[in-house]
Amino acid sequence: MAKTYIIASVIVLAIALVAVYFFLPKDNFGLGVDKLPALTGSTAGGLCVDSDKQDSFVKGVTISLADKKSHTDYCVNSDSVMEGYCDGDNLAKKQINCDNNCADGACGK
Repeated sequence: MAKTYIIASVIVLAIALVAVYFFLPKDNFGLGVDKLPALTGSTAGGLCVDSDKQDSFVKGVTISLADKKSHTDYCVNSDSVMEGYCDGDNLAKKQINCDNNCADGACGK
């Protein structure tokens, strides 16, 4: 039982260290948020990433560390999608009309 507790503690500690490594500013010891766009595909400078780069034909996720918000693209109705994107370091959203139906957070091609 104690061995299982020790293994679980080591795993939790390792996950915490990885999170600290990626999200501390680079002038500390981690990669910092300046590397986040390279890891996820950003359309903006550093504190905001958009996985689909404003492509309404792809369901994407937009995350802003500046305003601590996230957005997953979704269909407003069968004819439009609510697309998340980066406006500088901040998350923004806009409704886009689809020529073909919207399904699962993306316009049909």
